[in-house]
Amino acid sequence: DSMGRAYQAIDNSDIILSFDAVHRLFQNLISPFGEGHPFSCVPSALTERIGRPPMDWPYLKQCVVSLFRSWGLHKGRSRGGSAASPLALTDSP
Repeated sequence: DSMGRAYQAIDNSDIILSFDAVHRLFQNLISPFGEGHPFSCVPSALTERIGRPPMDWPYLKQCVVSLFRSWGLHKGRSRGGSAASPLALTDSP
């Protein structure tokens, strides 16, 4: 919900909130001070049994793809329908 609000509120959000930028944001919320530091923005109550996920956790990419699709930004297309877009989603890691 907060990313959707940011997408609507930020000027040029289709450029600023690119797939890679949002993916990096989520990665950095998991380990804001790097993999070696124990702090995480993810509540410990959610990870106490399984431990903190790694920054390259494949689930993050799936979440970002779902998020962009919910905004109407499907693979290879921006909201305006342009095939060459900074929002184009790729299958590569």
